[in-house]
Amino acid sequence: MRQRKMTVLTKVKKDPKLYFILTFGFLLRLIFIGNIPGNRALYVDELFSGYESYSLLKFGYDYLGYHFPVYLPVWGGGMSVMQALCQMPFIAVFGLNSFALRLPAALLGCVTLYAFYYICKKAYGEDFALFATFILSVMPWHIMQSRWGLDCNYFVGFITISIALLITSAENNRYLPVAALFMGLTLYTYALPWAVMPLFALLSYGYLVSFKRISFNRYFVLSVLIILALSFPLILFVLVNFGYMHEIRTQLISIPKLSHFRSGEITLSVRTMMKNFYDTLTLFMNQDDGRVSDVTPLFGLYYKFSNVFIVIGIFTGGILELAKSIKEREARYSFFVLDLFICSLLLGSLTEIFFSRINIIHIPLTYYLASGLWYLIKHFKNHSKEIVVFVYGVSCLAFMIYYVTYHDDNVAKAYGDGAKAAIEFANDLVRGNEKPKETIIHCLSGVSFTQVLFYNEYPTDKYIEEVEYADLDATGGSRIPLAFGRYDFENQVLEKKVASLSSGDIYICSTTDYDCLEMLKDGGFNMEYLSYCVVAY
Repeated sequence: MRQRKMTVLTKVKKDPKLYFILTFGFLLRLIFIGNIPGNRALYVDELFSGYESYSLLKFGYDYLGYHFPVYLPVWGGGMSVMQALCQMPFIAVFGLNSFALRLPAALLGCVTLYAFYYICKKAYGEDFALFATFILSVMPWHIMQSRWGLDCNYFVGFITISIALLITSAENNRYLPVAALFMGLTLYTYALPWAVMPLFALLSYGYLVSFKRISFNRYFVLSVLIILALSFPLILFVLVNFGYMHEIRTQLISIPKLSHFRSGEITLSVRTMMKNFYDTLTLFMNQDDGRVSDVTPLFGLYYKFSNVFIVIGIFTGGILELAKSIKEREARYSFFVLDLFICSLLLGSLTEIFFSRINIIHIPLTYYLASGLWYLIKHFKNHSKEIVVFVYGVSCLAFMIYYVTYHDDNVAKAYGDGAKAAIEFANDLVRGNEKPKETIIHCLSGVSFTQVLFYNEYPTDKYIEEVEYADLDATGGSRIPLAFGRYDFENQVLEKKVASLSSGDIYICSTTDYDCLEMLKDGGFNMEYLSYCVVAY
């Protein structure tokens, strides 16, 4: 029996189809990861997460002085901490740049491909697993998600790995603590799914217990303790931010009090939930939320011609599989995908969503897309699988051409390409004695404080000492600096017009900020155009 297991394992490891699919998927997620999307320009959340990772690595505390907070209090509304922790070793090796920030997300996307293959193999066999993994490898949503460093994107990888480990645990209970560890760590990737993760865990474990795939042994007890231990700091975080206790600061870990806690994003109003559910269905039917980071309008999330196949898959791979499981009293691992799908629909009802906000649904819908296509392939035969692979392969090729050209230009504009060059140009003016040391660099538009912190690798201790924050009432509760060091953001943050220009200072604005451009030209300033930013001096 042992020899047979080793033979099967060796066969899987040497399967050329699997390795071709994975290699193809890895290349789509890794090649030019530091440059695309955005021509190395970074999204504001990427910048802040990267700077926080740099701060924790170099100084041991974040930009507000919290030592290893369980939730980053960026902007006052917060950001999940897992991405920053994962980025730390890459920043240590490669420095603070776009490559180091995006590489861990891309690698997680690659691991997710294999975890998805494992889930599909256990759910429906080797042939389906290979086909489904190919489908995931060419999905626009997963390629795009793997190629930029948004904190919530880590949820998809961690929950997929958690499900794969849960399936492994069902076959060998000794792995239950490992599955529990990943499920607990998943909570640190994205806060919004906290609303449904208890239901997911309850249904998953309850299903396995009811079919006697796991028992109440020491591994089960240990897994429960692990989940509780990992959940405990976040429970304290919620209690702190609901005002039931004071924030906690220690040298090892911090539970911060946010300046505005986004608990209002969750609704329990039946009318609002029905509206949100309808909006969720409409959004996914259109496969476009208008956000350049999430989707390309031309291709959608799953390719726009895929909707009908997803519906077929929900019925054949979800509902019918559950019915068979109940009828035959046999555990089917496709249940975990259905469980996640149910939780994602509930989450879509509880809050207003856009695609990165409800990324919990992408793995289930991709699985059901593959299931729907597989059902049709089995019924029509006659090279139908080859036709499907060809259509999705060609679609992926067309998507990638668009993604690295037109879409990359759109992302560069949205992410403020030129900000780094503008900051460096302004710094060089001061360092090169073309401007006196006391020169103020006014960031009127086009350059945010996060970009200044990140691209300057601004020492965190120096920032904390120098910073002057805007009044929270003026910023809607967001903690945004008016100034630090020689950088001034007052006009940008408070949306004030410049009262008067100082010929000795430097001004940075966006190329689309026409009022500022006209004012600076009229003031007789030299103008240096750097992509979508302008430096006036």
